[in-house]
Amino acid sequence: MGKRKSQIIVKIEEMEIIKRISLISLLLFLFLVPFNLTIANIGFLVFVLGIFVNKDLYKNLSLKTISNPVKYFIIISIGYWLWSFVSLLWSDGFDRGLQLCGRYVMLMAFPLSFYLAKVGVIIRNTKILAWIFLAGVVVSSFFCLIISFNNSLIETENGIIFKADTYYRDLDILESISSGYNNFAYESLSHFIHPSYYSFYFLFSILFLITELKSINGKKYKFLSIMGIIYSSFFIYLLQSRGNIIASIAVTLFFIVYYALINKKLNFLIIGFIFFISLTYFIIENSRLSWIIDNSITALKSDNKQEVTERLENTVNSRFIIWHNAFQVIKENPILGVGIGDTDTELEKQYQKNNVAFEFGTHNQYIYAQLSMGVIGLLLLLAMLFTPLYFGIKNRYFPLIGFAIAVMVNLMFENMLTRNAGLMFIPWATMLLLMMSEEKKNELAK
Repeated sequence: MGKRKSQIIVKIEEMEIIKRISLISLLLFLFLVPFNLTIANIGFLVFVLGIFVNKDLYKNLSLKTISNPVKYFIIISIGYWLWSFVSLLWSDGFDRGLQLCGRYVMLMAFPLSFYLAKVGVIIRNTKILAWIFLAGVVVSSFFCLIISFNNSLIETENGIIFKADTYYRDLDILESISSGYNNFAYESLSHFIHPSYYSFYFLFSILFLITELKSINGKKYKFLSIMGIIYSSFFIYLLQSRGNIIASIAVTLFFIVYYALINKKLNFLIIGFIFFISLTYFIIENSRLSWIIDNSITALKSDNKQEVTERLENTVNSRFIIWHNAFQVIKENPILGVGIGDTDTELEKQYQKNNVAFEFGTHNQYIYAQLSMGVIGLLLLLAMLFTPLYFGIKNRYFPLIGFAIAVMVNLMFENMLTRNAGLMFIPWATMLLLMMSEEKKNELAK
């Protein structure tokens, strides 16, 4: 009897070790995501392996344990991934398409693995995952600040000075940041990853910290959280990602209206709206958006068609031209698309037909989904995006609502779900917030 008992204890200890290794691997992955390191993927693989050798998973696994928000998001994510495989049937570039399908596995791997880890009692405290990711964002930002600062140290006759503006004309710091003539902000400050993705990480941090302020105990920690929000907002401004600046404005407006309506506070709505208008004006006037707006207005007022075309091309990095060519390809393949493997090839052919000298992707995830996988691909993408928004509103969980809005806005300007930086962030972050939303709902029910 004593021998059997000791064997059971040993097995339990072995199981606990497996769980700990799996959890540590996941935490390592989350911390390293902002550094864009290959070792982060290794951490995720170890985490997944730890899930499937965990016997507790198979004991607790049941469809009844899956809440509707989590269930729908997992099903839709798997559906989007499977449909990308189906589109290979009418794709000539099979090898290229297969490579992309292999990359898209993260769209369903993150949601599914996070849920299974929760069932297998590997993840007990969901919030700790967000805190670890935030720690990685902060630490990586310190490295970026040091690197950017060193890049802005210039040797002159009067010695070494700090000069953010290193171009041919003198600008003040705000002008140099907003126009892009800066050796400290934008891409220089985003050393590990593109500014569009890096600033999105900071926006996620803000959304999480705002909600956590209520549950954080102690003035010291509340103060640190507020400083974290200010620090993240400052970084978003310096990174000058137009998509995330617009996303931040949209999320702020929604938060003001949503909070005022939920709490029935008209005064908050009025004061918040005044604050929103003032802040938005300052951001637009002192960001790359002002340059876009000025160029667009000048172009629309001009009678010179060539000037209009040139200004509009330069305004948003030729996105108007890209989207125009993409829509021409879509018109020829409206139902099924061109196939996941032929998207870039067909777009390049269209560029050549129209004598366009550059080779860019669609810079729009919605257009990309329609172009590559047709109507069904676009509908699956929209369902994947609206599911968290719907349940965020239903559960009154603002981080999920804000994040869903931010994702929708960013996908208008970048193919974030075709790049590793986006695939390593958006699926798990959405799933994490969905799980936290359900946990909050259950707490309120008790």
